[in-house]
Amino acid sequence: MFGESNDTFTKLFVQCDLPGDLDAPSKSAWLYAKASYTVNIGRTDIDQAARDRQSALTYLMARRVTDALGCENKPLEKPPVVKPLATP
Repeated sequence: MFGESNDTFTKLFVQCDLPGDLDAPSKSAWLYAKASYTVNIGRTDIDQAARDRQSALTYLMARRVTDALGCENKPLEKPPVVKPLATP
C-alpha cells in the first residue's frame, strides 16, 4: 500500500486479493481510494498533524471497503501508520 496527502485530499493505493475467480485478475489491479477535504480549501493553517489525521481517516474508510470486498490478503488490517516525508 502507498499513498499521498496534501491540504485538500488523501489518495491511497491498495492491493486487494479477491476470492474465487477474481483472484488472478485482482493481483494485477490496485484499489484506489481518494478522500477530499473541501473544508480545507482556502485555509493556510493546515499542519502536518492535520494531514496525518486526514490520512488515517482515509485509511480507516478504505479498510471498510477492503473488508466489504472480502480482500483475502487483509491489506489494511493493521492500524494506520502515517510516515511524513522529511522536510528538505
